[in-house]
Amino acid sequence: MIVVGVAATGPATADEAVTLTPDEMRAATDYALRIHDSKTALKLADALLTRDPADMFALIARARALRDLGRYQDSLASARDAWARAEGRDDRYAAALVTAQALSSMGRRTRAQIWLRRAAQNAPNDRAKAVVARDYAHVRERNPWSTRLTFGLTPSSNVNNGSSSDIVVIGGLPFVLAPSAKALSGQELRFGAETRYRMRPTDTLSLHLGAEIDTRTYRLSSAARASAPGVTGSDFAWAAAEISFGGSWAPKPDAGPLGFELTLGKSFYGGTALADYARLELTKSYAIAPRTLLRLTGSAEQQWRADTPQNDATVVLGNAALTRRLGNGDIVTLSMGLRDTESDGPSIANEARLASIAYRFAKPVLGARVGLNLAYEGREYDMSLFGGAPRSDTRLELGVSAFLPQHDIYGFAPEIGLKASRNRSNLSLYDSQEIGLTLGIRSAF
Repeated sequence: MIVVGVAATGPATADEAVTLTPDEMRAATDYALRIHDSKTALKLADALLTRDPADMFALIARARALRDLGRYQDSLASARDAWARAEGRDDRYAAALVTAQALSSMGRRTRAQIWLRRAAQNAPNDRAKAVVARDYAHVRERNPWSTRLTFGLTPSSNVNNGSSSDIVVIGGLPFVLAPSAKALSGQELRFGAETRYRMRPTDTLSLHLGAEIDTRTYRLSSAARASAPGVTGSDFAWAAAEISFGGSWAPKPDAGPLGFELTLGKSFYGGTALADYARLELTKSYAIAPRTLLRLTGSAEQQWRADTPQNDATVVLGNAALTRRLGNGDIVTLSMGLRDTESDGPSIANEARLASIAYRFAKPVLGARVGLNLAYEGREYDMSLFGGAPRSDTRLELGVSAFLPQHDIYGFAPEIGLKASRNRSNLSLYDSQEIGLTLGIRSAF
């Protein structure tokens, strides 16, 4: 039995001494928290901890009560004590969750997100995971910092985008392609990191500053190394680093925002500098019907090549994407666009027609969230590289992805993708095809 003084809820104004069993005190503490009587909950939790300093229920209840009272540092200390003493999955889940809540209240939202991922790792059931996902979305929305990491491993039949032909005809004469110009199989390893800081000067205007790196390295298969001696995967490695400034403006809460972003970047190929570039992009969204969104995008990019000024380019793009949520919850997106690339380089200057359709199933298929994608690109080059008719390409790509949220670790789950692409050209040098299997990881919430 434990004797504790609690404020009387009846007409009496003096404190009364009440004798309760530990289980009765836990029930009373839980009730006090639910009705937001944090002072009583704290007093009861302290009494339980006097009896047993390792009482997990009391430590967590104390942390919750202190947080509700605005004593965030004390709440965090109690939550950390609970985490240090936690032994089972349920205890670790509750301790991680209350730690995240204390950190979020202190404004340390990035650390709160890390602790929510610890809570997700120890969630005892789907309902508990749903609570973590809800809290994570709440914290992420209020965190001015956001960071996204990208990992991917892709075994591919054509890591260098090489030709599928061994011999090409140029100007009526046959030429045998060098081994490095033909399709080489291997694996692509991709890593990317993006961080962004958001600001909201007014209710209608939001701004952000960002930085991003994207790298792709390759390892050739034993067959590719045998067919192309002296060629290594690093010869085709690609990387880019960018900084950006942008934002969105919506004159009314229900109006589709106007977005803008200025990006400055530098790319590398084969370990050497490839180009510097600057890009301005504008977007505008319209809700044209229930569950239907139209997004218009326009961009202009200037590229300054490091290899030769002749390959400098100006790229202008216009695109329209229509997204609709169907009655069963599935999402379909249709996209069409035009791109014009102006350059003095005959292998650079072209006009392109773009189209794609993407379909995302709302209900899991065998436990996976499945998406399908079909993309088309037609290019007409302005100049002839070898004499005769200018180059004309048609590229088709079909992809399917399966995201497996039930197999997450700390809120990150595997995603498997399969893509097949084929490029047909009036110049056989540029005929190519690729089949690739992508193994990646992304956030489940």
